[in-house]
Amino acid sequence: MTVLASAVASVVSVLASRRVGTRWREGGRAHPAMLAWAIGLGMVGIAAVALLVGSATGFSRPLYRFYHLFGAVLDLPWLALGVVLLNSRDRVASRATGAAVALLFLVLLPAALRAEPLSLVAALLAVSWSAVLLDGEPTRVRIGSSVVVFGFSLLALTVVLPAGFTGPLETAGLPPAADVLPAVSRGFALAGTVVGAVVGIVGAVAAAGHLLWQHAERAETASPVLGDQPAPAAGARWDWQAPGPGPVRDRAVANLLVATGVSLVAGGAGVASFLGAITADAVGITVGVVLVAAGVQRAVSGRAGGPLGVATVPSVSPATAAGERPDPGSGPVSG
Repeated sequence: MTVLASAVASVVSVLASRRVGTRWREGGRAHPAMLAWAIGLGMVGIAAVALLVGSATGFSRPLYRFYHLFGAVLDLPWLALGVVLLNSRDRVASRATGAAVALLFLVLLPAALRAEPLSLVAALLAVSWSAVLLDGEPTRVRIGSSVVVFGFSLLALTVVLPAGFTGPLETAGLPPAADVLPAVSRGFALAGTVVGAVVGIVGAVAAAGHLLWQHAERAETASPVLGDQPAPAAGARWDWQAPGPGPVRDRAVANLLVATGVSLVAGGAGVASFLGAITADAVGITVGVVLVAAGVQRAVSGRAGGPLGVATVPSVSPATAAGERPDPGSGPVSG
């Protein structure tokens, strides 16, 4: 059961990462949220493969480091970054998320002031990301959040990977991090898991709520922009800065699916703890990844001006592009 659950989690995570990455490339690499989600799902896939190998053969120290780094430290910040990038134009959602992360920082502050490693790293990540989100300006939110997550990832790579072990690894099962890893490594895991989960879940839920509220307001005024949109033309590219409202409900549902998926990736092991440590992690990863991938699919399957701002590009004939006037006789002949 353990090996089977881990194998399913590995296959689902790797396929989901590959699919999202393919959609990002097909869209002309226009929306960085897709790239962030592809990276985050790829990290979940690495953790799932490490979980599979560990469940089948036992955890070695390098294998456990990879599982800890990609499954507990880095995956959630990158998934949360995708949520931020998708909704960066929504100042209300950005500031609501920033306020929630600032509140988390205040909770962590007393322990951080005592220089406790478990809270210090999380407090630093929380205060830096909250400052970026509270600014609310879309360009600064996108760039600042990307810098925060990328900087945190580089720091984690240099600190967590070479960190030593405080105890021997068990030959069977999933060793608890508290029994084998130093406080600094567990501090990075706390930072990535807690701050990443708060940003991803609160950001997605706040954006979905604001979108639905705006949709209700516009529906009352019978705004024509909320009607059916034409299908995108062949070869259309995603314009991530397109301001069109698009199918608001699709984007709200996409956010809610991603929020639920992130929460399961973050806490799935606790929800399914009755299955055993490795199986619970695998189940949480599998269901969470499926929901995140479904949310991404919902976000990119919209019509023109949709959730990711699908913009149609009208075809232009070579003569028109060269500045020549079209021949009146070349068009269809009317009655």
